[in-house]
Amino acid sequence: MEFKILGPLAVVDEHGDELPVTAPMLRALLTALVLRPGRVAQVGELADLLWGEQRPANVRTTTRNYVMRLRRLLPEGRIRTQAGGYLLVADREETDLGRFRTLLLRSRELAAGDPAEAARLLGEGLALWRGTPLADLGDTPLCAVEQPRLEELHLTAAEEHFELSLTLGRHEQIVDELGAAARRHRLRERLTRQLMLALYRCGRTADSLAAYRTARQELVNELGLEPGEETRMLEQAILRGDPVLSAPGP
Repeated sequence: MEFKILGPLAVVDEHGDELPVTAPMLRALLTALVLRPGRVAQVGELADLLWGEQRPANVRTTTRNYVMRLRRLLPEGRIRTQAGGYLLVADREETDLGRFRTLLLRSRELAAGDPAEAARLLGEGLALWRGTPLADLGDTPLCAVEQPRLEELHLTAAEEHFELSLTLGRHEQIVDELGAAARRHRLRERLTRQLMLALYRCGRTADSLAAYRTARQELVNELGLEPGEETRMLEQAILRGDPVLSAPGP
């Protein structure tokens, strides 16, 4: 069985058929449990995620009723009542988030010794993302709490994948995607540095320096800060054509 939350919620059974979890509150409840597989989610914790301060009068009864409805949609035994809360019985690999975390960890372990395999694994993990996570849950506290965490996780992994690609000399393959990411996240200095280096290695020194100036202006305008030392040093290295910036050989 597969629980997917790295995009719109989807539950797929062992035959490849998607189960019809359509009611908004049931989708939110299931997502909250999928984010905590194998761990008991207390009723109070679930209430905070589902309703926040706008709790129903009898939150335990309401939560129990939603759990009962959700149980009818899932195979028997998947949701257990335990220790004042509810637990989703699912292996780490039965959730796309669990598989992604496994691939990310393995990639980090291999990055120094085998960057090509690390990049392959991380690319496989990033392919599990099907859009903005939790975007189909509407205006719920769950979304407000968990969506930024998941988006940060995805962005950090994307930066690590770009870094591995640069290590492997794949600057021409990633420069367009990297440029789009840097434009979406102008305050992420790591993306700015990666874009500057990729452009420089593609022979586009003027574009590389322009990317620095644009990012610097954004930082000054938005945060009142100059770029960090690492970013400034990269600009100076590009200006003098430092050989250390050259792409690695085969």
